[in-house]
Amino acid sequence: MDQFDLQGIVAATFTPMKANGDVNLSLIGKYVTYLVENHGVTSIFVNGTTGEGESLSVAERKKLLEAWLSAGRDRLKHVIVNIGCSSITDCKELAKHAEQVGASAVAITTPSYFRPSTPDALVDFIQAVSLEAGSLPIIYYHIPVLSHLPFLASTILEAIGDKIPNFTGFKFSDMNLFDASLCMHKPGKRCSLYYGCDEQLLPGMLMGAQAAIGSTYNYFGSKNIEMLSLLQNGKLQDALNLQISLQKRISTISKTGITLPENKVVMSYISGLDMGSPRSPLTTCSASRISQLHTAIDSFQSV
Repeated sequence: MDQFDLQGIVAATFTPMKANGDVNLSLIGKYVTYLVENHGVTSIFVNGTTGEGESLSVAERKKLLEAWLSAGRDRLKHVIVNIGCSSITDCKELAKHAEQVGASAVAITTPSYFRPSTPDALVDFIQAVSLEAGSLPIIYYHIPVLSHLPFLASTILEAIGDKIPNFTGFKFSDMNLFDASLCMHKPGKRCSLYYGCDEQLLPGMLMGAQAAIGSTYNYFGSKNIEMLSLLQNGKLQDALNLQISLQKRISTISKTGITLPENKVVMSYISGLDMGSPRSPLTTCSASRISQLHTAIDSFQSV
């Protein structure tokens, strides 16, 4: 496996939808331009939670990946794709497709209806899927709030051992920085960690995360890049002030964390690209809620 050097800010992309609920592939080119030119974001994570991957068909997920790769040619450094499904057959098909069309890496989530009962059962699932991905780096997408698995990432890492040669690390979407540290600093085994909780990116990077993957980097990407630059240049207090300011912005949008319907409204309003409504069973924000979100965005002060 070639060295997979993922660093900095990675946008977990939305899936644009038409009014009838179909995927709007025609917007992807403009989306790439927006990320690169407005925010300096050149790596993306496709078909994840933000991208409603689990709500899309296998065919739609393939077309989306192909559209991002085509539009991002010579403009995007990394295009990572989440291939998690409830069906291991579908996962394998998506893994093979990702390798064939030239994705940078694949991320795998656990099935969440019939869930693995032990870390070893989860690793068996990941291993079987990884065999279809050729030499592509394998990332385990650790998101316990949605997977409902009780296993710590550090326990999963222990179970992986040497069973998956192309395993590179975790997309770690959990607030447990102790568990994250146990993964990153395990003696004798390198494990990269791509932090997935935007609200506390700075602490995650201080603990040793290699990169950050998240939804708010679609529209706050440049500010987060600025924050990491301040950190790299030893200006910790300035970086902390910027992190707190970003937290306030996110809190203004939603006191309980941005939900996907709200997040699509925010992205559409800030970027000028119509992301459309989320796919059922998620519901569209009410007109009053959309108005509240627009007002909140308009009230943001320069950081």
